[in-house]
Amino acid sequence: MPLMTYEEYSRIKHATPYTYKIERDDQYLFYFGERHSFDPQDPEWEELKKFWEEFLSSTNSGKRIVFVEGGKRPVLPNEETAIKQHGGMGMITYLANKSGVETFSPEPNRQEEKIYLKNLYGSDQVEYYYETRMKHQRLKMSPSADDNEIKMLARQISPTLNNGITNQIARACSEYRDMYIVEKIKEYWNEGFSIFIQFGASHAVMQELILREIL
Repeated sequence: MPLMTYEEYSRIKHATPYTYKIERDDQYLFYFGERHSFDPQDPEWEELKKFWEEFLSSTNSGKRIVFVEGGKRPVLPNEETAIKQHGGMGMITYLANKSGVETFSPEPNRQEEKIYLKNLYGSDQVEYYYETRMKHQRLKMSPSADDNEIKMLARQISPTLNNGITNQIARACSEYRDMYIVEKIKEYWNEGFSIFIQFGASHAVMQELILREIL
């Protein structure tokens, strides 16, 4: 079964956070699709903590691992600092460390990813896409940033829109990453791990059908 396409995804309305569970013979996958917030007051953190506690209580007799999006994060001293500096990935890293569960980031090699995209869209366009993505992330973390600028950049790098070349690159990048991530999930699942996954909500939705099929 192939991944859901962005054309299919664009016709779906879903809640965020978007969560689901898969269980097979006392092995569990818990998927928390977040909204990429850096606000410690965001109510999604209470939802995350409840979902995390359910994962722990369901998997107390087996191997466990946490998959985080975009690279491993450092363990920070408290929830507020973790969220302000690294958003949801910082928060789940903090929670996993408290419970003695290892984190892993199932992301493709960035250089290989760039080569793939540059073969499709050219070097200049791809480098501009990554620069825009980094700028957007920096502004989201800044309390003094202009909300209109953040929204403008978000539209430029959104894989769900089709307003220009950066949207096309974002879509190709996300599809490339999703296939790699699904393969890593399958690999760890076949090794007997129960997996808690925290990625953006669109990844959670688009990977759900294929994960239910292959696990």
